[in-house]
Amino acid sequence: MSFDDLILLLLENKNIEFSTVHAPDAISLHENWLEQTVPLDCVCHVSLLQDDSHLVIALYPASHDFNLHNLNTILHRQLRPGDTQALVNKLKTTLTSAKPEFDSQNGIQIIIDEHLTNSDFVYFAAPSSCTLLKVVSEDIQMLSKDALIGSNFSSLKDSQKKKSDSKSELTIKQRIEKIDRLPALPDMPSRILSIRNNPDSTVDDLVEIVEADMSLSSQIIRYSNSAIFNNREAVTSLKDAIFRVLGYETVLHLSLGYAMGRVFKLPAEGPLGEEQFWKHSTYSAALTQQLASAMPRAIRPKPGIAYLTGLLHDVGFLALYLFFKNEHAWLNKMINANPEHSITEMEKRLLGTNHTEIGTWLMQAWNMPEELIVTVKEHHNLQYDGPHAEYALLLNLSERLLKMHGMSDADTDEIPEELLTKLGLNEEDAIIITDEVLQGSDILSEMAVSVRA
Repeated sequence: MSFDDLILLLLENKNIEFSTVHAPDAISLHENWLEQTVPLDCVCHVSLLQDDSHLVIALYPASHDFNLHNLNTILHRQLRPGDTQALVNKLKTTLTSAKPEFDSQNGIQIIIDEHLTNSDFVYFAAPSSCTLLKVVSEDIQMLSKDALIGSNFSSLKDSQKKKSDSKSELTIKQRIEKIDRLPALPDMPSRILSIRNNPDSTVDDLVEIVEADMSLSSQIIRYSNSAIFNNREAVTSLKDAIFRVLGYETVLHLSLGYAMGRVFKLPAEGPLGEEQFWKHSTYSAALTQQLASAMPRAIRPKPGIAYLTGLLHDVGFLALYLFFKNEHAWLNKMINANPEHSITEMEKRLLGTNHTEIGTWLMQAWNMPEELIVTVKEHHNLQYDGPHAEYALLLNLSERLLKMHGMSDADTDEIPEELLTKLGLNEEDAIIITDEVLQGSDILSEMAVSVRA
């Protein structure tokens, strides 16, 4: 059995959908028929390697040269090329056994080079001459339940560099610029924005809109009754929540945030899936609001806007899924496979941009509040000192505090004294506030479920 036969058997065994692509008759006899049929950066080349304990299947694009030294450095192993036919026979035996899994428990590991994740489809050589097997790129991780994704162990061939320079793929930024029609902002967030922008709007105007959504109204009331606010008397109505606990401005921005959140859908699984995303966003919102309230009055930002920025600071991930589902899927898998790596660095490598830039573009296009736009763009930037810097810095602090509890993608949980000084806070009080917010975990978890309903 050849390795091409084995790949076909593996795809069928894993129920991975594929189609066949045949080289046109006019070029099928050419030596470079493959390059004339599909782009080489979409074609999967395979290297079979081994050490004393494992067999490794390395997948990388045909446009690239394999670098064994880089792979050994990544895996901290001493892999070496093996007898191809002997390794294929071992793989066939595994695939036809009672436990047909290519995974580390069976001594087999699949690792996928990050360059192979840049296209919508991946092509494998088929057993038949001048034929390819076409697979949706994100499905190739189904080849193994513990495949490693996102490592870089190949480099572009010299013969491909000139072609790459002259005909590079559009970056995410360029593809965004070509989007000529955004989805319309739904009715509810649009009406709330109108109220926000109208100085003559009243509490009754806001209540009328929010009470039309019974789920949102009830969540605001429950949030007002949470341990975070230590109320002596129960809040029983939306007006109660506005006048006694939260205030008009906070309820307005809280409602805007949740109405906006419901515009987007996310996949269920992974660190960028809806459960993890909205849990993190909801806790960030509550903590950022409480930290804002604790700042000195002279520099205190509006707690309601602080809540909105906390809830939607990572809106770029939502926009990525809305417009570029394939790239979102790969990034989700890369983050899951490499939790110790910086998310922003992985974004730059995979996308050529990051969620702050994508989110900023969408928030500007939808005419969202300037405070939110600044926070979306600058919340990873400790050096930002422009307009509305207090909101971006508050969010940065919230991320670091939540990192202490494993609830943030911040690179560190260290809190610079300079950051605290700019916000007029001290570390002890910030940690106490965080603990108080976490005491309201029941209602915050409910709200995280509500926003994605």
